[in-house]
Amino acid sequence: MFTEIFISRTPCMGDCPEYQVIVNNIGNVQWNGQWSVYHLGKADFNITKSKIKKIEMLLKEFDYRSFTYPEPDMFATDQPSCITKVIFDDGFVKEIDHYLGDTQSYDKESKHSIANLEKFEKKLEQILGLRKYIKHPPFYLYYLKCTTCNGYESVISAPNENQAIQLATEHHYHHQWEVKKIGKDVRNTCMPHLVIGNS
Repeated sequence: MFTEIFISRTPCMGDCPEYQVIVNNIGNVQWNGQWSVYHLGKADFNITKSKIKKIEMLLKEFDYRSFTYPEPDMFATDQPSCITKVIFDDGFVKEIDHYLGDTQSYDKESKHSIANLEKFEKKLEQILGLRKYIKHPPFYLYYLKCTTCNGYESVISAPNENQAIQLATEHHYHHQWEVKKIGKDVRNTCMPHLVIGNS
């Protein structure tokens, strides 16, 4: 049985998600998203008792308490880390700092391999339901033309038509729009924005 679990991902040289999460044994979760995540800043939510049991089973099956970080024989630079820490109910504390540039070419099937550590981390994120806090929804390009003014046109990147119209209205105060979805924005966008517009 655990008292608290911490999981965090650290920054890298690119757009790696950076966040910290704390969950206690009654299901209270604290999220703090810092970079390249959908939900920036703090948020509190709860998980069910069944998910707490799944976390306990995950810790037991992976044997987190006795995990020994294996010696990597290959590594890549400028990668983030995934740090997990568990406070057990008897006061024992275990922390694992997993540098994601570390890899093993040997003993991959061992319970305590780097590959299985990565699976453990992803499973923990899945049980906690962190995907909606980490992953950005897909963005699309919308062409908007004002039908009640003198030909104002714009292209806006947004996750849906309503947000595209809202942003167009902020830039050009009119409420009647002809909207056409152009296609998916593949530029790794994370905030709705005006791509191009005339005055």
